[in-house]
Amino acid sequence: MRFPVWSDLLDEQKDVLDHPLDKHLFVVGPPGSGKTTLAIQRAQQLANAELSTKIITYNRMLRRLINLATANKVSTATMQSLVARHFYHLTKTFTPTHEHDRYAYNWNAISEVLKDLDTPTHCCNHLVVDEAQDLCSEFFAHATLYLCKTITVFADDDQALTDFGSSLEEIRSAAGLSEPLLLKNNHRNTPQIAGLAEHFHTGRLPAARVRCQVQGDTPSLVSIGSLKEAASRIINWHSNRGGAIGVIVNLNQTGKQLIQEIASLKPELQLKMYTDEEKNEDSIDVTASGVTILNKASVKGQEFDSVFMLDLNHFLPCHSDSQKRAMYMMCCRARDFLFLLNGPTPLGPEAMACLPESDLLLR
Repeated sequence: MRFPVWSDLLDEQKDVLDHPLDKHLFVVGPPGSGKTTLAIQRAQQLANAELSTKIITYNRMLRRLINLATANKVSTATMQSLVARHFYHLTKTFTPTHEHDRYAYNWNAISEVLKDLDTPTHCCNHLVVDEAQDLCSEFFAHATLYLCKTITVFADDDQALTDFGSSLEEIRSAAGLSEPLLLKNNHRNTPQIAGLAEHFHTGRLPAARVRCQVQGDTPSLVSIGSLKEAASRIINWHSNRGGAIGVIVNLNQTGKQLIQEIASLKPELQLKMYTDEEKNEDSIDVTASGVTILNKASVKGQEFDSVFMLDLNHFLPCHSDSQKRAMYMMCCRARDFLFLLNGPTPLGPEAMACLPESDLLLR
């Protein structure tokens, strides 16, 4: 993650960092607009002002990325863990959940317990929430009532992946926020990668202005006959180009098989895969040279020099806006190079028809 100096910031980014520290703040923007970077800088401003602050994320890998970027100097937590720890601290009981899903908090039951407490409930002065669109609206109402005095929220519902997430209007209403500041520029992707991503863009936010002046390679659709062939391509690319390489899969099983293939061909290559079952995010450094394998949910908020996408037959064709949002988000993880690997199960005619013509995607 690259932190710009003040002179490099655009006015829209300075507006975020100039916002009063004792006021709520709502920021929306497309992929690559610097939301996570600004979230970290906002949190650092608050901490420097001796205001207790926590950065909140939806997934564990984004929490890990923020920890790496700040050398663990800013307090971070996932929404699930923060709510659970805070509720237990106040009540010495576990957080109420719904019977059908032990991970789904029963916000009404939580509120019924906390509203009757005589002691103050806030766990910090300020919460900074990144990728807020993937959190339910009830969390934002809960946060401003029981967790913090003020809140900063960064969101883009064009990248929402979960069914229980929140629209921008729902976030604003639940947290009592003013109209959002809009980030309009893409600082991450080359024009070619941004162009492919925009092919899947269906949201309300305008297409971002690409700041990168370097003309990169056009993303490629590459046919592969086996995962061993995919492993060989990834290894050769890393040998020739180096850098941080992200591999996106839909199925963890695909990722595990790919690890075996890569390890058999080049065991010395730095190679990691995150799974929710192992919760091994703290052993992974996505900023280092090597290969990191992540699924669709875990790759949210990450960025890599090069990205290879597998399991395309699970992502395409796009029958719904949510599937288009997923493709949009995943394409935007690549800074410089993007490869869509078609195989081992090849895409059918309908899936191929969802892809753009050769001016945006080499076939």
